[in-house]
Amino acid sequence: RQQFQLAASGFMGGVNTLGLTALEAAFREGDEWLTQLLDYLHGNVRFTLDFLAQRIPEVKAVEPEGTYLMWLDCTGLGMDIRSLRDWMRHQVKLGLNDGYMFGPGGEGHQRLNIACPRALLREALGRLEQAVSCLR
Repeated sequence: RQQFQLAASGFMGGVNTLGLTALEAAFREGDEWLTQLLDYLHGNVRFTLDFLAQRIPEVKAVEPEGTYLMWLDCTGLGMDIRSLRDWMRHQVKLGLNDGYMFGPGGEGHQRLNIACPRALLREALGRLEQAVSCLR
């Protein structure tokens, strides 16, 4: 407890004036931006689902409900937890979240954050496609 209090002593709670002004502007005038963001994220979801279905059928994706995190079912690759994690990081060069960390049933899954520019998502999925093609 003492170590936690010592570590927490270096942090200040609250928000600065600029942050408060930005928060107020976003709340009052952010509807159009939010609509555009949600449309863009939905486009990234569709892009990912289509890309996987057409080019990497071994990896299935679950369409997210209210989040920008997609659950990738990689069980079709036939790897155990450690092999999948190491393969993603060292061969595919993607730092996804390991599904087993989220509890039973997460084994063989990876969590992908699609809240990024489409070009970055395309690059990541392209790397995954290339690495899977080497397994075939």
